[in-house]
Amino acid sequence: GYIQVRKIRGVNVGFTGVWDGSEDQYYEDMALDNIEALKSEGAQIIVVMICWESREESVPNDSQILMAHTLIDAGADLIVGVQPDVLRGVERYHGKYIAYSLGTFMTCAPEPAATDSLILQQTFTVVDGVCQENAELELIPCSVSGSEDNDLCPVVLEGDGARRVLDLIYDRSGILDGGIDPGD
Repeated sequence: GYIQVRKIRGVNVGFTGVWDGSEDQYYEDMALDNIEALKSEGAQIIVVMICWESREESVPNDSQILMAHTLIDAGADLIVGVQPDVLRGVERYHGKYIAYSLGTFMTCAPEPAATDSLILQQTFTVVDGVCQENAELELIPCSVSGSEDNDLCPVVLEGDGARRVLDLIYDRSGILDGGIDPGD
């Protein structure tokens, strides 16, 4: 599977991505193997990106939640869902964040099914080579287009648009056991 370790500000950050398109649990095994490979290559922070098969569901299913928890338990420090095309909630599990979907950041569809998106900024703290439980998370609400016609230029939202997207993500996070809220 795909893995990469990059030194960022003196810290080895490992990245891996998997797609859950198979009917069996192969992709979960691949993600677990990739986490172990990243650890063996000296990654101090591990980020896993998952392309979930379900494209338009605003709530992760039980198997997706279980997989995300399993990957955190195996050593992932952040899980980022890159599908479906709609926003899903963000959960804090054992001090680590799981963003089940940030929506579509950019689409070539002239009329995208959903225009809400997020930029997720995570601050990590590494002490003696070990990633600590993370407390600093910033959600930056976006739209996939700055015009009524999809101009393929994502924009950061402000004002009422930003509040609407943040309310949506907090609402969808609230149904998760460790869902984040505005006080986090």
